[in-house]
Amino acid sequence: MRNKTLIVFSRAFPYSSFMEKTFLLPEIKELSLYFKEIIIIPATIPEKLQVELPPNVKTEKDFAATIARKTSQSAAALKSIFNLTTWHEMFFIFRSGFHKRKLLRWGKASMHAKLTQSWLNGYLRKNKIEAGNIIIYSYWFDNTATDLLF
Repeated sequence: MRNKTLIVFSRAFPYSSFMEKTFLLPEIKELSLYFKEIIIIPATIPEKLQVELPPNVKTEKDFAATIARKTSQSAAALKSIFNLTTWHEMFFIFRSGFHKRKLLRWGKASMHAKLTQSWLNGYLRKNKIEAGNIIIYSYWFDNTATDLLF
């Protein structure tokens, strides 16, 4: 794995989040011995960098800025509406009956999935990182982890 890049999606690590710091920091330090590069991509950046990272570990702040922009969210929502996977998912969710809360949750998840997918594809292209040379990881089973499945 020494020639691979590990991409880690986090909520706020290494900029904040005591909870993530307690287990992610030791993990990142250990994993840095086995990967060419580790890129940490936080969903939010509420504070300054809180920890010292190994030399082959860097952070990417653009994802947090992208998901915070309303224009990015609107574009992602439009892309998800015209995606066949979105309609299959909607059929699966609503076959047990229509509920407004389900529709809103589904809409937000679909939009977030498209936004993450689009951002990650652009990031890999811009940085000339081949998909076959990366491992993508998230500690949290939240929207970002789900988005990576699409």
